[in-house]
Amino acid sequence: MNDSMLRTFERIIGPDHVDRTVDPPVFYPADESGMRSLIRAAHAEQAKIHLRGGNTFPLPPPAAGMVNVSTGSLTSIKEINPGDYLMRLQTGVTVDSAVDSSESAGLYFPLDITSGDRSTVGGAYMTGALGPGAAGYGPFSHFVTGVRCITAQGESVSFGGRTVKNVTGYDVTRFLAGTMGLFALAVELTVKLLPLPEARLTVSADFGPGSPVGDAVGATLSRIRRARYIELVAGQGLAGPVRLTIGFEGMETLVNTHLETACAFFAEYGGQSGQPIARKIYFKERRLAAHMIAVPGMATFRVPPASSGEFLKRIGVVSPGSPLVAHTLIGRFHLIVPDRAAVDRLTSVSLTLGGKRPVLWERLGTEGIVGLLTPGERLAAQALKRELDPSGLLNPHIAFTG
Repeated sequence: MNDSMLRTFERIIGPDHVDRTVDPPVFYPADESGMRSLIRAAHAEQAKIHLRGGNTFPLPPPAAGMVNVSTGSLTSIKEINPGDYLMRLQTGVTVDSAVDSSESAGLYFPLDITSGDRSTVGGAYMTGALGPGAAGYGPFSHFVTGVRCITAQGESVSFGGRTVKNVTGYDVTRFLAGTMGLFALAVELTVKLLPLPEARLTVSADFGPGSPVGDAVGATLSRIRRARYIELVAGQGLAGPVRLTIGFEGMETLVNTHLETACAFFAEYGGQSGQPIARKIYFKERRLAAHMIAVPGMATFRVPPASSGEFLKRIGVVSPGSPLVAHTLIGRFHLIVPDRAAVDRLTSVSLTLGGKRPVLWERLGTEGIVGLLTPGERLAAQALKRELDPSGLLNPHIAFTG
C-alpha cells in the first residue's frame, strides 16, 4: 500500500482508527458506514483486502501492501430479545461478551470457545469455530439465522432473517460459516439463543503417562450418556500427563447423579482426583493450554465422535509428544504435528475411521478451503464468489479454487 492510498483511507475512517505500529497498518472503522466506505475505496483501487476478527486463529499473515481491515470496533450488541430467544450483534463483539450478556438476560449463547476473551463472534463464525457445547446443542453456525455482510464492492447484503422460517432457497447464512472471509465481510449476526440450564457441573481427572486414556474416552462415549462435553487436554502430548473433563448440564438432581457416575468411571480407568471444579476455572485452564497450540503448525482433525477413542490411540502411536486439545464428543482434535509424514499418517487414519481431511491452518495459503467443501458446496462457492467478489480481492492469501 502506498502513502497516498494510506492517507486516503485515513481520511475516510479517521486517523484514530488506524494502527500504524504494524505492517501493513490495521484499519478499524468505527461503524458499518465507515466500513462500507473503506471497502468501497479499496475496491476502487483494486487493492487486496485482508479481513480479520480477533486475530486469534493461526491463519496465513497478510502480504505486504494488503489493506488490513478489522471489525474490532464493531462491538455493539444491538438487541437481546428474551421473548424470542434472539440476539442481534455486531461481529466485533468478543465471544465472552456475548456469552455474559446472554446470561445476564437468563439465556445461553451457544458458543463458548477457547479464545473467547479475544475471539470475536464474526471471527468464530467465519472460521467455523465449535465450542464444547456443540455436541449437546449443535454447531454455532446452526444458531446463526441471519447475517449482514459487506461485499468486495462495498455494498451491504443480507442473508437469512430473524428465524429459520425466514430462510428460503439455498442457506447462504450457514454456508458462509467457515469460509474464512473469502466471499464477504460479515458485520452483523442474528443468533438464536437457548434457555439457561438449571444446573451446570464440570468434573475432571488426571491420567498419568501411559494410562489407557484412549480406552477411557471410548468407554466414556458409550457409558456417560448425558454429558454435554467431554474434553481432553495434553499439554505435553499423550506421552505426558493428560486431563480428561466431563461437563453436565440440566436438572440439578440429574446432574448430581451424573457426577457420581463420572467419578466412579474415572477411578475405574485410573484417573486421579476426579472431583467437580468450577466451570469458569476449568475453562480458564483449558484456554491456557489451547493458546499454547494456536500457532502455525496446528492441525485440526475431524473424526466421527464414536471413533474418538480409537483416534486418540493412533495419535499416541504416530505422534505421542504432540500437544493436544480434543473435543471428543464432537470428534475434533487440535494438535501440533511435527512433520508432514505424521500429518499424512494421521490423515489416513482419520479417513479410514470415516472422518474428513484435516484443516492445516498454516497451509490455507497454498491448499485453501476447497478440499473442505463437498461438490455441491463448490458449485455454490463458485456462484457466490462471482457475485460477491468477482475480482478476488478478499483474503487472497487464503487459497480458493472454485
